[in-house]
Amino acid sequence: MVAHDEYPAAWGHFDLTVGGASARLGRVIVDPRYRGQGLGRILTRAVIEKARELGVDEVRLAVVADNEPAVRAYRRAGFTEFVDPERPQFTAMTYRLLERQ
Repeated sequence: MVAHDEYPAAWGHFDLTVGGASARLGRVIVDPRYRGQGLGRILTRAVIEKARELGVDEVRLAVVADNEPAVRAYRRAGFTEFVDPERPQFTAMTYRLLERQ
């Protein structure tokens, strides 16, 4: 759970699935009532910290290709794009934890 003093109720969610040295981030959701307030950034930082705790080397995700606000947010958080030829309808991204320690 991620806590934020200004928002005592649940306002966001993410799934982090570990497979070997990699983790997959999925279902990042911020309650529409709280969007645009930087809470996605808080969730993303929580993901990265959790991944570090779990000892993975990287976090991967896939964003629907035309969801430019999400792609921009992940870029700002340090994720980089890579080509996934099997899923061209998505923008595939990775965050390499080993390079940022």
